[in-house]
Amino acid sequence: MKTNRLLLWLFGTAALMAACSESSSDEGATPSPDESQNEYVAPEPPEAINSANLLRITCFTTLTDQPLFASQEPAALTSFINQASPVQTLYLFERSDFRLGEPLPQVEIGLATRSYSLFAQTEQTSDAVKGTGIVTRQLVEAFDAVWEGSLRTSGCTFSAPLAQPTTTTVYTSRFEDRAAFETLVAQRSSVLQTTGIVVGSIRNEVKADVEEWLRWNLKNYRIVFAGSSSTTYDLFVLTPVGFVCRSLEARTEAALPYYSLTIEKL
Repeated sequence: MKTNRLLLWLFGTAALMAACSESSSDEGATPSPDESQNEYVAPEPPEAINSANLLRITCFTTLTDQPLFASQEPAALTSFINQASPVQTLYLFERSDFRLGEPLPQVEIGLATRSYSLFAQTEQTSDAVKGTGIVTRQLVEAFDAVWEGSLRTSGCTFSAPLAQPTTTTVYTSRFEDRAAFETLVAQRSSVLQTTGIVVGSIRNEVKADVEEWLRWNLKNYRIVFAGSSSTTYDLFVLTPVGFVCRSLEARTEAALPYYSLTIEKL
């Protein structure tokens, strides 16, 4: 009888330990991007705007497959940048393509405006190097790039001139499919939820799919879009929840279309 009780006790203890081990293993598992638990909806930002906490970004783009400077010279924007008021934090020139051995548009603009110039390459063909030119008067502390799968993105890190200087990274790229966003979240999730901002373009037909995927696979973010039915791409601004895009206005300068962005740190 004692032997039977001992066997029962040993069996029960083993079963309990197995159950605890299995539970512990489940708790430590990291869900894959497509197994997120809850839909994320960002809270409404405050109505009042703190003008001392505004980042101002100007993004020149046609939102098409055509190069930006196909018929205009980069020098046409020199006066516009030098006379800008209020001063812009960053200028982006999407599809400021160049040919090897020829002048780089963003370098010409940078020299003429006494600014730093960088280039976020997205593709290189036999005809040209494609990508987005970046011009800023902020001291760039680092230039971060992610090239994996279909994702080609780069971002400059600088101390944003806000009421309290804040280290911020602004990424830019052209997104052709959802897979690029999946890679971006997998590689830079923590940055996107804290100090990383993405200003780029996305192909129209994948926008809804990406927007839905983000709701279930990324937390603490906000995203807005701009474009029209006549453009191949939409512009988008992805920010951490601690920031908010306050305005996104379509304008034109020297026959070149651009968007004026105002992003507030809350």
